[in-house]
Amino acid sequence: MDSQALQVTPFEVEAKGAVPPAPDEDSALVVDRRAHEVRVDGRPIRLTLREFALLAYLWEHRGQVLTRPQLLSEVWGDSYTGGPRTVDIHVRRLRIKLGRALPLVTLRRVGYALRSDPEQRRQKPDEH
Repeated sequence: MDSQALQVTPFEVEAKGAVPPAPDEDSALVVDRRAHEVRVDGRPIRLTLREFALLAYLWEHRGQVLTRPQLLSEVWGDSYTGGPRTVDIHVRRLRIKLGRALPLVTLRRVGYALRSDPEQRRQKPDEH
């Protein structure tokens, strides 16, 4: 696999109806930054530039809890003047497009964490 291609295995994320039917448990999410491409089970997933930037940033910082202000600053830039809920909206769109292949956990009133440990992916998060 290309060193620029990133692969994670699935994690069940329940987001109050935001997640479509999931691919099977052996599905894989591949993020290729060089080609600006995302695939689930080998099929291409179309993301907006901002969705891709958010996913790439979360991947680069997997295993870390990232706050909304951190994500806004790093992905949207310091000149962004909108509200912090735009992060939640973009996360929701990623969950809709990537389903359970996205190992993202919401930590209420804190932010988001992209899980990196396979054992953590098997456990359901306490909060969504």
